[in-house]
Amino acid sequence: MERIETDTYGSLDLFKYDVRSHHGPLLSGAEAWVAAGDFGQLIAQQFRANLFDIRLFNAQFASATSLVLPEPVFSFQAACCQKGRSNEKHAKQKLAHQEGKYVLLYAPYPRRVRLEGARGWEEFSVFYAKEIIEPLLSYFPGFRPEAPHQLRWADRQIRNIIHQLLNCHYEPALRDFFFDDKVRDLLFLMLVDQGRRLPETGKLSAADIEKIHHARALILSDLKEHFTITKLARKVELNEFKLKTGFRELFGTAPFTLLKQARMDLAYDLLQHTGRPIKDICSEAGYTSLTAFVAAFRKTFQTTPGQLRYRDRKNQSGYPFE
Repeated sequence: MERIETDTYGSLDLFKYDVRSHHGPLLSGAEAWVAAGDFGQLIAQQFRANLFDIRLFNAQFASATSLVLPEPVFSFQAACCQKGRSNEKHAKQKLAHQEGKYVLLYAPYPRRVRLEGARGWEEFSVFYAKEIIEPLLSYFPGFRPEAPHQLRWADRQIRNIIHQLLNCHYEPALRDFFFDDKVRDLLFLMLVDQGRRLPETGKLSAADIEKIHHARALILSDLKEHFTITKLARKVELNEFKLKTGFRELFGTAPFTLLKQARMDLAYDLLQHTGRPIKDICSEAGYTSLTAFVAAFRKTFQTTPGQLRYRDRKNQSGYPFE
């Protein structure tokens, strides 16, 4: 990448970026570029493979601007907004991206997205070659790559795969295999999700649904924070009864159950893919008591954090599980 075009700040030159100074999400093995100045900052990361291309854009501008993203290597794209909001027109559709939503796009041209000023924005994208897409068509007869697709909320499985891709610590040969496997899993889950009917929402208005999704995003944005129903309802400006019943109607679970599962998923991933001490992972997962953390982990996965790590290390050393 050499430059990014904007309508407010003109052409922004991109320079090679040393990711060792970066404190945000990192795409292992990716090339990285940065543009920075009075206008703000934009960081682009790109991992290239033969049949797919992964990109991560992170930006914060001083004022609203339209950003022309670089021309894609492959035309079919899965894009998930990780932070902030953006808007774009695609195939005569208006797409309002927001944190936690994803979309499948056929876009054989550079996309123009509109960003709000003074707010951070982050988008994760995977571009797929036709060699990956075409074999799936017989399994999803209603799926047409060129057809417009709905913005959908990313479920826990989809979010987990994106998290794994952005927190991969394997050595290069294993990393490349891991990425190839995970981007295919991601596409499969999104295609299955696109085929599902949206949940019946009963007496919930469009505004109610948006507020309930906002509550979910708040819970997942900081797993160390424990929102009571009262506090969460106040934050999203919705009454407690409607929040509780609507949350279960939309997501099939209660807010606190969602938080516990997200904490356990994060802990499991950190145990498998990092060497961080268990007490640090306990804190990162939002627990102040190691005893409570171990008990919750055992209840969820039928093993303790220490047993999981020991078992995985033996497996990686070539020994069978006990």
